[in-house]
Amino acid sequence: GEESESIGKLLFKHLSTDAEPVVFSGMLFHTRNAAPPRIGVNYSLNIYEPRYRQLIGELLSARPEYSVGKVWDSSAHDCAPSSRPRFLYSYGVDGQPYSGDPVLVVELTKCNIHSDGRLYITIVPIFHARLSLVRDRMGSTGLVEAEARGIPPIKRRSVGKKDAGNVVSAPMIRMFSTVAPQLGMEFVMENIAEARYTSVLANILGDEPYLSCRSGQVIPHTRVYPRPRVIYTCQADRWQPLGFGLPGEDAFVLELRRCKVNQDLTFTVSAIPIQIGHIFDASDAPNVKVKVRVVLSPGGPKLV
Repeated sequence: GEESESIGKLLFKHLSTDAEPVVFSGMLFHTRNAAPPRIGVNYSLNIYEPRYRQLIGELLSARPEYSVGKVWDSSAHDCAPSSRPRFLYSYGVDGQPYSGDPVLVVELTKCNIHSDGRLYITIVPIFHARLSLVRDRMGSTGLVEAEARGIPPIKRRSVGKKDAGNVVSAPMIRMFSTVAPQLGMEFVMENIAEARYTSVLANILGDEPYLSCRSGQVIPHTRVYPRPRVIYTCQADRWQPLGFGLPGEDAFVLELRRCKVNQDLTFTVSAIPIQIGHIFDASDAPNVKVKVRVVLSPGGPKLV
């Protein structure tokens, strides 16, 4: 509640300065949520997998009040927010997370262990981060260790126009869809066939550093190589030709996570939305400029 929210505010203040980014190292819990979790809001999880039962067991191993049939509750044991067990929580990607993916640093606030080994836990997210290193723990039952850095706020820059504040310029991909993507949640664009888009993606695939990113390999030396970005817009009316986008239209800034060339030479792309805004200038095709109004920040989605 209020304690976790105050931690999030302190972290955001730290990340909004020129100080070194907050770095967190710990074990990684991966699932696929229907919607992105919110900072400071409690979430309950039923845990069956042996590797995650081991993860929670290790976090609470030094606490004598943690035992079968009992409920460990941080509020009942005078556990300050700063001393609560913490781990990394991956929520928005399919398959094993890797460097560059968004995660949350979460605190464990409650745990009930049943006689059959199942765990019922409560967690609270405290800030957003981005994975910089992922590795399997040797000799474990599938545990993954990771390092993540707090997501910095968007940088402001002028492009020479009075109302151009937070502007991102990138090639645009436009698809027929009535459903908008969600910040931090991976989604897939299948069978992209239009020449104006396939040429953009072909250029991205020719970028050698991106090959490791799209194949799911961990990028060495804990450095997150900047993922290629594109602008994504939706067109709901399938009875009209796929347009080019107009100033004022809603737009999403995407980071490309994976890209596959199909046998028919179409492309299937998975991407993660990181910013939301509207088209500011579409005169420099295939690039468009988007004025960002919402960004995925350490404290969650934030108006800018």
